[in-house]
Amino acid sequence: MYYIEYMHQSVQGMNVNEIIFSRPNNVIILMKVMLIVGTLWHDTIQATVISSYCLQAQLLTSYLHFLRAKLLQYPIHSIDWMREISEFKKLLKYLNKDLSSPACIFTFINLCWAISGTLWLLGFDHVDKETLPISGISILNVGLWLTITLAPFLQAARLTGACKLMQSVGHEVRARPFVHQGTPGSELDSILLYASSLDMSATLFKIPITGRSLAIGITFSTVVILVIGQCHYLSY
Repeated sequence: MYYIEYMHQSVQGMNVNEIIFSRPNNVIILMKVMLIVGTLWHDTIQATVISSYCLQAQLLTSYLHFLRAKLLQYPIHSIDWMREISEFKKLLKYLNKDLSSPACIFTFINLCWAISGTLWLLGFDHVDKETLPISGISILNVGLWLTITLAPFLQAARLTGACKLMQSVGHEVRARPFVHQGTPGSELDSILLYASSLDMSATLFKIPITGRSLAIGITFSTVVILVIGQCHYLSY
């Protein structure tokens, strides 16, 4: 509730009506409490979503390495191994469709915060010029946002690398005759053909994330920052 007080004064022979808005202390305290609760709630949901995606990607990576080691070190029927790969594909589909969507939303928000925080720290804000940034805290905030932004991409790149490694497991099985010496050659050929045809990857923003593309993106961003600095646009 606002209390409106009308004041009439004369400035250089002209009449000016001023409206002064004053808020009671209870409203200000309530708004501050709501801001703190909303921020904590947002951060809790964000931490839950990002950590869930990263943990799920890590578990799938470990599970895929386990399936690969199981095939290389122990005799196993081809149909059983293919069935386990099919179960892995279902889990990967759940990661790419259900978990990646909220993770992408928070990743986009964190990236915007990191870029805007960096620009504000470097003095490019044309509105808030009077507030002096606290360098240590501002750098920690930007570093935290960048870490949360890169974490899903790093886990997705590791998972994609493990998926690509499975394509060559069939050739390794054929090169180890002592482990699968009792296995018929037809089953080994089936494993080789099936493994070679696997096309699995972790996606974010509907784009397959690989270590090569991630390295190219980081390198390009670093080059852009260095070029901008050499052109004296970074004057902080």
